Amino acid sequence: MHYVERIAKYSFVPITLFFKTGKKQESCCQVILLVDEYNWIHDYKIQWKKLFITQFTTEAHFNKSNAFRFKFRNKVLENIGLTNTPNINGRCKQYINLKNEQIKKINSLFKSEWIGQTLGNIDYIITGSNPSGQGNPTKSSFYLKNRNQKENIGFLFQSLRLKFKKDELDSNEYKLLWKDYFSRKNNIKQYKDFYEWLNHDHNLKDDFDYFNHRLTPQEQKTKIKKIQKKYCPQRIKHEEICNIVRKYRNDLYSELNKKRKNFTENFWEKKFDDVYIDLVEFAHIKPVCEIKKECIKNNFDKEILLEIKDEDNILPLKPDTHTLFDKHKIYWDPKSGCLKFIDPLEPDIVDDNIKNIPQKTLSKIDHFLSWYKDNVICKRS
Repeated sequence: MHYVERIAKYSFVPITLFFKTGKKQESCCQVILLVDEYNWIHDYKIQWKKLFITQFTTEAHFNKSNAFRFKFRNKVLENIGLTNTPNINGRCKQYINLKNEQIKKINSLFKSEWIGQTLGNIDYIITGSNPSGQGNPTKSSFYLKNRNQKENIGFLFQSLRLKFKKDELDSNEYKLLWKDYFSRKNNIKQYKDFYEWLNHDHNLKDDFDYFNHRLTPQEQKTKIKKIQKKYCPQRIKHEEICNIVRKYRNDLYSELNKKRKNFTENFWEKKFDDVYIDLVEFAHIKPVCEIKKECIKNNFDKEILLEIKDEDNILPLKPDTHTLFDKHKIYWDPKSGCLKFIDPLEPDIVDDNIKNIPQKTLSKIDHFLSWYKDNVICKRS
């Protein structure tokens, strides 16, 4: 998927979270959620502002030293000059208030290596012991603060977090999104804070307020599973759809890359040099995100997703032309096959070789071009 199309479906949500560390200490971090247009959480990153940490770890965990969280905690402690030490007989832990330079080192580790982990495991990295229950604000180790009142977010995070494998979250698609965020390019929508994001979805807001402000701690223990169960069926369906979309897209690009020269020259009925062919990208006429929306709208009809890997839904374009197309500045007329400019642009901004789609090609792709004109161009004007 081209970058312009990719970023259209995502937003960043910054959240200031607090973590209990010891009896009196309180660590603070910013968690950045990567959410899609349906408010499902795909991934998150964490950057510490204030951090207390102990070098003492539950003794039994040294028998499970291959676990990711144990190895990551080892690396964190080593980076700030501490040794991971068994907490023998559960003695009282001492917490160290880290300096800014130490926090920078830890933030760098979290940024590059903390992928696909739960919020609860963050607590383990700090405390060296298993996290307390996320369903009760009086026991939860991490929380929001709203007018000095603690609010629980763990139940919402668990309900909305899509469960992807680490290698899926470590793909180029997500890497490019995070690169945009950390380079401060601001190409992707960013909410002011958690509450702005929450307020634009009444169902989420109602559940959040109900759990945090209308239930007693005892009621929260019994109601949390009921609230989470409400989201579970839809979340599972979205996970399945996302995985199918990813597979179809990868299959398509893999197949087209094997025959990129033949596909491009047959499409335009012209010969191109190897330099041009190497630059070609495969643009979806009907965007992947729109196909996905249509699938969800039609009760998760998976047959609709086949349009993602339909080669008749593809335009072979150079990157600059691909960007113009995804930004809806140009299109090809479904009847004539002629290139049309939406805004005043220099005609030579697009190669003469691709200003007209040959009739043979047009007869195969005209229904996708008609969709694009009716649903993108006409609505834009």
